[in-house]
Amino acid sequence: MINNWFKLRKNSQSKHTDNIYIDVTNANKDSYFTNDAVKNANFLFLIMKIPENFGGLQHCILRRCKDFANLSKLKTTILTTEFHIDKEKVYNSLVLNGRVNPDYTKILNMYDYYKGNITIKNIHPIERKLEEPGCTYYKKPGKNAYRFFKNGMYFLYKSFERPDGKLKFIDYLSEYRYRTKREEFDEYGRILKVTYYDYVSNLPIHELYYDENFRCYLSKWFKIDNGNSVINQINWFNEQGEVIRVFKNDDELIAYWLDQLTSSNETYFLVVEKRPLDKAALMLNKPNVYRTFMLHNRHTKDDNPSVIKRDYKTLFNNLNKIDKVIVLTNEQKNDITQRFGHPEKFYVLPHTYEVNQEPSFKERDLSKVVLLSRLADQKQIDHAIRAFRIVCDDLPDKRLEIYGAGKEEAKLKKLINELNLQNNVFLMGYATNINEIYSKSALSLLTSRFEGFALVILESLANGCPVVSYNIKYGPTELIQDGRNGYLVNYSNINEMAQQIIKLLKNKNLLEEFSHNAFHSAKKYDLNSFMIRWSQFFESLLSAKSNH
Repeated sequence: MINNWFKLRKNSQSKHTDNIYIDVTNANKDSYFTNDAVKNANFLFLIMKIPENFGGLQHCILRRCKDFANLSKLKTTILTTEFHIDKEKVYNSLVLNGRVNPDYTKILNMYDYYKGNITIKNIHPIERKLEEPGCTYYKKPGKNAYRFFKNGMYFLYKSFERPDGKLKFIDYLSEYRYRTKREEFDEYGRILKVTYYDYVSNLPIHELYYDENFRCYLSKWFKIDNGNSVINQINWFNEQGEVIRVFKNDDELIAYWLDQLTSSNETYFLVVEKRPLDKAALMLNKPNVYRTFMLHNRHTKDDNPSVIKRDYKTLFNNLNKIDKVIVLTNEQKNDITQRFGHPEKFYVLPHTYEVNQEPSFKERDLSKVVLLSRLADQKQIDHAIRAFRIVCDDLPDKRLEIYGAGKEEAKLKKLINELNLQNNVFLMGYATNINEIYSKSALSLLTSRFEGFALVILESLANGCPVVSYNIKYGPTELIQDGRNGYLVNYSNINEMAQQIIKLLKNKNLLEEFSHNAFHSAKKYDLNSFMIRWSQFFESLLSAKSNH
């Protein structure tokens, strides 16, 4: 039986969140499920991490769990495997913002299990000051971080780049300016992780994980192999500092945790959301655990479709050992089964998105085009900016607002300046008010090299916002009805994208027609259809195994 829940603080919710959760009249598990074994099962969704500013994958998983739980009244668990020093703060914010309903969905982190149950009666924050006795320091340009010197020797680096501005980590340096150690701090100033580094490669050679009482409960030893830091041993300690168990790698660490979580005779549906977790999940071979693997992205290299991405090889080499693979589009299912066979192993379950009322076209800003995305190389946002240069040559009063955060921000700012688009293209930062953005915009863009489903297209359509998108794998061809609710553009054809944007922005009547079509085209992805698909999927898993 699943135990040791990560406790979400329900009292952290403000009163205004009461109406965030979906209200479905008479909805309960009997409405969708006919099999008692499914109704009484445990639903586990395995991912790596939910960061502060999470992207599309985490967004999809959180929404799916919330919708599934609220509609079916069945409890779900999101399992996270990566160490995250601020996870409690992040998880509580998910509850506060209505992304997690704690009545039905729990979030459990692997490191909490290995840490064990600890008792902390009172939290006494430790003040971590900036100054160091006998040292001078200066602020690193553009960062909330400082370099420290003692009699001319650079020996310490302090980062305060946490959302709350408190100390994040301290790096210690040798006299040769090699990093030797990093200490990581939580919001209360407690050290929860220490990493020691190899002098030459600057890669980890030893990691120590501490509980809130500064007891080491887990350590990882690494070896340097061909420029990579590779785990060769993990030690798990009890309260007396004795080794409880030794693991060879993270796969064994994760697999043991999953085995303990599924130790009862109850039925467990495990959905593996990330490919680096496949090996660990495959180690969990138990008759009461149904292992399914969800593909969120393209499985082949974008520059060479004949080559399978390395992270996907474990999955495709073990199709005979798994229960099901979930894909988001029929197009991807067909591509995979033509190559690997086993069509019975693949099941199409698209994302869901619902806006109950069609947004008013009169309230749209017909001069505003939007793009919501991570600022990442895969998304090719520079293509949208270049296309908008062409748009503005014809329609100089139009605007492109780009919502998102990521590594490409500086590069994109530079491009905007180079193209003299400072008054037309704006980087708006990370956004949470997605419905409001789409419902007030004329149209949206997608310029990615590849997607797994392109949820942003569905989000846009559900808000009556037409989409101009590259015709890529996967998603656009199943969501966009070319010439009805948006346009499909030949991949990397920036000029064609610009011309289709211009066509819509110049024709208000056409734009209004597309807007109406967009909203209604999204209805087949509504919540009722979502629950029917997922209930049929889980019940098909039981049927498939019982027929073996």
